[in-house]
Amino acid sequence: MIRIVARLNPLTADQRVRASIGIKLAGGQHRAVADEIAANDEVTRLVIGAGNFDLLAEISCKDNEHLLDTISQLQAMPQVQATEAFIHFSTAKDAPDTF
Repeated sequence: MIRIVARLNPLTADQRVRASIGIKLAGGQHRAVADEIAANDEVTRLVIGAGNFDLLAEISCKDNEHLLDTISQLQAMPQVQATEAFIHFSTAKDAPDTF
């Protein structure tokens, strides 16, 4: 089986600010909330996980103001209890899935 994956490097594209956002939910409905968050154009990857955060989102924004607006939209969702942002200064490794 051959699998071809095309990946745009967001650091060379128009969008330059990348961040990972840890999201704690107030209750259940993880999949429904994840579907709603995943619909945002800024979200490049979203996972449902276990640990300190219910969801982990990777986002890519044009600038810091756009990043702030995107995080504010997440925080305004009634199901979101808390968020924590981790800004990416550089990417040491970004490998495609190998399975």
